[in-house]
Amino acid sequence: MTDSPHSSRASVYARGLAIKADRLFLSFALLLGAGSLGLAFWYGQWLPFLAVAVPGLALMAVQLRLAGGTRLASVTVALVLMALVAVMIQQSHGLVEMHFGVFVVLALLLYYRDWLPVVAAAAGIAVHHLAFYWLQSRGLPIRAFAPDSGFGIVLVHAAYVVLETGFICVMAIELRRQVDSLGHGPRRLAELARGVAESRPVPEEMARMRFPRGSLAEALVLMSDQIYSRQAGEQRLARENAGIRTALDEVTTSVMIADADLNILHANRPLLDLLGRAEQDIRRDLPNFDMKTLVGSNIDIFHRHPAHQRRLLGGLRGTHRAQITIGNHVMRQIINPITDGDGHRIGYVVEWADRTAELEVEREVSRLVESAIAGDLSARIGLEGKDGFLHQLSVQLNNLLDAIAGSVDQVSRVMRTLSQGDLDARMEGDFRGVFAQMRDDANATVDQLTSIVGRIQGASSAISSAAGEIASGNNDLSRRTEQQAANLEETAASMEELTSTVRQNAEHARQANQLAQGAAGVASQGGQVVGLVVTTMADIEASSKKIADIISVIDGIAFQTNIL
Repeated sequence: MTDSPHSSRASVYARGLAIKADRLFLSFALLLGAGSLGLAFWYGQWLPFLAVAVPGLALMAVQLRLAGGTRLASVTVALVLMALVAVMIQQSHGLVEMHFGVFVVLALLLYYRDWLPVVAAAAGIAVHHLAFYWLQSRGLPIRAFAPDSGFGIVLVHAAYVVLETGFICVMAIELRRQVDSLGHGPRRLAELARGVAESRPVPEEMARMRFPRGSLAEALVLMSDQIYSRQAGEQRLARENAGIRTALDEVTTSVMIADADLNILHANRPLLDLLGRAEQDIRRDLPNFDMKTLVGSNIDIFHRHPAHQRRLLGGLRGTHRAQITIGNHVMRQIINPITDGDGHRIGYVVEWADRTAELEVEREVSRLVESAIAGDLSARIGLEGKDGFLHQLSVQLNNLLDAIAGSVDQVSRVMRTLSQGDLDARMEGDFRGVFAQMRDDANATVDQLTSIVGRIQGASSAISSAAGEIASGNNDLSRRTEQQAANLEETAASMEELTSTVRQNAEHARQANQLAQGAAGVASQGGQVVGLVVTTMADIEASSKKIADIISVIDGIAFQTNIL
């Protein structure tokens, strides 16, 4: 027989109780064995003692030695105890008083706080009673009941055993639940509870134990572990917070931390210095402001309308930027909510910055830019009362304007000199970057302009000389054209005379043709003469057309010459 699932879930405390019960029942079994020994002497019944009682006690001792505290051991104990009771009933010849041992053993087995040994004992004695009654009724030397006892007595005994077994099983189950709900001995639980109260860690041997699920011991161990872990976490967090506060005191940013109710938990050193410098001005608007009580007070002290700020911060989900004016100081605030791992809001972190000097510089820069846009580069930012970044910014802006003004003045001087016709002006000075590029470009422009003007002057001289030559050529061409025109006019007159002569010759030819018709020989000779004359006239007419073309070309040349 092996341990049941119930036994596998048993706590160390329950097994310890079972071991104590094993020892107690071993003592009780020895008492029963001693009683059986006495009955053996009294009645001379040695066989039951030697055959059952002695082996049963030996089996019980070995079982408790090998598997003490287990359910197997408890069942063995229950069966051996009932066997000893049966031996004593046999030795006393079925004496009724000896049957009381059955009920005593069943009651004592409740100490195991387990129903299984009770049921095993009841089953064992039931088998004994039924078997021995049957043997006794058959006349064998067996004594389970008094002589002449009927089966009704057996049923009465059985009814009492079943009834007692049922009640004891119910009580055993309830007691087992109570044991499991404790999970450990009350004394150890009390020590564990004191350790929890005193923030001591759970002893190592208890930390390794497996307690029944939901037991008080399990809860105390878990609670102790959680409390110890939480305290360790809180201590670690406290150390981290101390480190964070130290780090916040070393940063240059002014930082304030408040809880969810807007109570100030921490203000780092830069913030205390900032508010300390402005304390007198702040008190003009907030008479109750006191740097000594700042930490621990509510941030409502900085606002004239706290309800509005609370509504705003209550619905804050991200970064909020605000600017407040206290006295003569303008303060910028950057507020962020602080949440835990579950997203619940646990506070706020506020970054402060005094923008009074910064805003003054912004106004000066604005005036400076407006003046520059208007063409006035003489304005500068005053350096009095400025330090750090604002002083450096002002110096750099003034240097920037100096560089721009110097470059503009140089360019203006060069342009003004150029407007007066002086091409010798150049930008001079030590410029850098775009200003050096502008100087080089301006000087290169003047050099290029000077070169262009020189080339224009040279080209003008060449054009003037060429124009004189063209004018002289035109005059000569005009004279020649006029002479040619006169020659053409004479040629035209000659052509007109020639044309008239040709016409007269033609007329004469016709007349000759008429005269030739009268004489055949004369006509034939005259026809040849006429053919020659006609051919000659055609040649003259072609020559006349060529002369006309030449005249047309000469007229075109004369027209173009006149245009020039």
